[in-house]
Amino acid sequence: MHEILMETTDWDFPNHTYLVSNGKLIAYLNVLTNEVKKLKGNAYFDKRNREFKKVKNAKLEKLMVKQDDVEPSIQIKSDSGKTYTITKKEGKYLSCTCPGFTYRGYCKHTDQVKKEKLL
Repeated sequence: MHEILMETTDWDFPNHTYLVSNGKLIAYLNVLTNEVKKLKGNAYFDKRNREFKKVKNAKLEKLMVKQDDVEPSIQIKSDSGKTYTITKKEGKYLSCTCPGFTYRGYCKHTDQVKKEKLL
């Protein structure tokens, strides 16, 4: 879920406007330059001891992912009890968050999803 939050904290730092998705910072609008800065990776967004209000912002709304653009995924519980996420990339390729897939490029979890046609 995307949120656009304008900081209203009373402190000695500039209060920017942030695009946040599921607790991760995607981008922010710099209040001093009026430029959008998009992060290369998603950083955890800490709201503790800070104040915000939800706002609309056309510049940041352009960066919001449309629901249609989200890659379908499913979570699978492994034999060891760990949960891994299998994602369908580009509408045809499967990837998994398990160490085996990271190392080999395939795993039993993606095989299970293919066999049972879960994605």
